[in-house]
Amino acid sequence: FRGLWEYRFLHRDLETLLLADPQLHEDYRNFYRYCLGQAQSILMALDQAGIIRADREACEDLALNAWIMITSWFSFLHCTQPLTTASGVSESMLEGGIYQVLSLGKPYLTETYREAALALIAEVTTRPDWLDGRMS
Repeated sequence: FRGLWEYRFLHRDLETLLLADPQLHEDYRNFYRYCLGQAQSILMALDQAGIIRADREACEDLALNAWIMITSWFSFLHCTQPLTTASGVSESMLEGGIYQVLSLGKPYLTETYREAALALIAEVTTRPDWLDGRMS
């Protein structure tokens, strides 16, 4: 998400940029495939280590859902939050995306590692107040 924050201007109109430049579009698709493969490998390794319980299909689905959430987080914020300018997204709003992505894996945690994994997640991020149903 740090990279998303630093290059947030790209994500405001990524579709238009990619449609305007076929080479950039191909490079982005290759980047997507690479990232998705890496995420799937990490999830499969977590399964093999007994930290999560997820078959190959679940790991593929979870990786894709995380990608979708990461790459559409700015659009979500702009559509659901009372932002006064295009640059009105704060870093704390961005950190809400980190929380949401990590939350995707919670149902897959095994009992053996659940407490330790949740403690680690809590060290990295907490559920932002603005996500608790009081979204304006």
